[in-house]
Amino acid sequence: MEKLFDGNHQAEQIAKALPPTSEKLFTAKFLDKVRKPTGTLKKLLTALDSTCNWKPAVPVRLHHAEGDTDVAYDNALYCRRQLRSHGATQTLTNAGNVDHNQTVRKALPLVVASFAGNRA
Repeated sequence: MEKLFDGNHQAEQIAKALPPTSEKLFTAKFLDKVRKPTGTLKKLLTALDSTCNWKPAVPVRLHHAEGDTDVAYDNALYCRRQLRSHGATQTLTNAGNVDHNQTVRKALPLVVASFAGNRA
């Protein structure tokens, strides 16, 4: 890891050298702590989590996939709950049982269409 993140490697080189899953990169103990934080770690992560803790003046469209193993679907549900608690207009579209990259591929045309539909 130290050799990869020495400031001399490009992101593409680093990505190719890393294991394909977080389970092959980190210990189970570490992943469990990150997935289910407690104590100081939970307090620090909660303090940093303000992305959805407000009321935007425009509708918000969230896109996620239950099959995404890189980012937990619960993150989208949490964001939706935060937005709702502030009275924000929001929708959550589930791209289904697809991975993180496929989520982007499925969501992007919907995002573009929503912007195109809102042109004056």
